[in-house]
Amino acid sequence: MNGPKVTTPVTTEARVEELFNQHVDAVFRFCRVQLNEALAQEVTSDVFVVAWQKLDQVPPDCALAWLLGVARRLMAFQLRGERRRRALITKISSEPRARRSEPDPADAIAGADLAQRAMASLSHSDQSLLWLAATQDLSQDELGQALGIGAKAAGVRLSRARARLTKAVASASSPEPVDKQGQLKREANQP
Repeated sequence: MNGPKVTTPVTTEARVEELFNQHVDAVFRFCRVQLNEALAQEVTSDVFVVAWQKLDQVPPDCALAWLLGVARRLMAFQLRGERRRRALITKISSEPRARRSEPDPADAIAGADLAQRAMASLSHSDQSLLWLAATQDLSQDELGQALGIGAKAAGVRLSRARARLTKAVASASSPEPVDKQGQLKREANQP
C-alpha cells in the first residue's frame, strides 16, 4: 500500500545534538579568538544551553549565524564581567592614604595582590554582592531590588560581606595566622 509518508518529528534533544555536532567546532573557534581556552569552552557550552532553551527561535537555514550571535553576546557579557572584576579589585585595593609626590608602583601591585587574595577567599555570593555594591553605585533600596530582597536585608548582607572582606584582608596581609574573627591566633603555651 502506498499511503502518505509518515515522518517522525525530530525531538528537542535530537535537534540540539544535531546543532552541536554540526557547529560546535565553529562556535569554539569563534570564541577562542577573544577568550582563553577555558573561557571559550565555557561560552561554547553556554551557547548550546541557550540554543536548547530557545530552540524554536533557531532558524534552520542559518543556525550557525544565530549560534555565533549568541556567542558574541555571551562573550561581551564575559569580557564586561572580567573588566568589572578588575575594576573592583583595583577599587578595593586602593586605600585612602597620605598623597605622595610619586607613588611607588610596588605598593599598587602589593595592594592589588592582597585584594585579589582576600576576594578569592570569600564565597561567590559575597564576591558578587561586593562587586555589585562597589561597581554599580546602587543605593541600599536599589541593591535590595537587584538582589530580590528588602533594602534592610540588603544592607545587612552588605555589612556582613564587608566585615568578612575586612577579616580576609587582615588574614591575607598578616604574616601570623588569624582566626575567623580576624584576631591573631596565639600558641597554646602563650597567655
